[in-house]
Formats: sequence, C-alpha cells, structure tokens
Amino acid sequence: MIPLPIDLESYDEGDGAGTLRHSLGIDPAQALLLFVGNDFERKGLTECIRALRDAPDSHLVVVGGDV
Repeated sequence: MIPLPIDLESYDEGDGAGTLRHSLGIDPAQALLLFVGNDFERKGLTECIRALRDAPDSHLVVVGGDV
C-alpha cells in the first residue's frame, strides 16, 4: 500500500463544496463533478461531457483553460 502523499490533517475541511454549490445553485443532493486541467481535447473533456448525458442529475464544473 502506498501512503497518501498529502497530509490531510493540515487542511481545514471548511464548507468549500457547500459554498460552490450555493453560488452555482446546485442542490446538495445532486452529484457535483470536477474536471481540472488544460488542453481539454487531450484530457478528454468532450468525452466527459458526452458521458454525462447518462447522468442527468449531475453537474460538471470545469477548471483550467484550453491552451
């Protein structure tokens, strides 16, 4: 088993997801998916969006840029 490389104890859980959901108007019961990266074509953003057609109660937040 490989140990987790991030010390989770050093992070405050806060309410980051709740704040994001609230600002975007997303119900807490709905799935919130996060896509992070640049070069969207290479990373598969189009395929990710297509796959979400089968998950109508999900929301996708994209962070990054298409460089």
